[in-house]
Amino acid sequence: MIYGIWNGVEKRFVFGIKEPTAEKAWSEFTRKCASWRKYRFEVKPVPKDWVNPRNSREWYRREVR
Repeated sequence: MIYGIWNGVEKRFVFGIKEPTAEKAWSEFTRKCASWRKYRFEVKPVPKDWVNPRNSREWYRREVR
């Protein structure tokens, strides 16, 4: 089983973390993210064949014309 970091607000897995144990996933998350908003993240098993929905804040990254 693979574990990832679930964002409860956006309802998607974030940061591209895929670890074999929940403890390793959380430690990798705390290493990558120093955010004080950790209340919205939790470790969950990634379902087989899961496809993340599109990032709702993706328009911030697009080039302005």
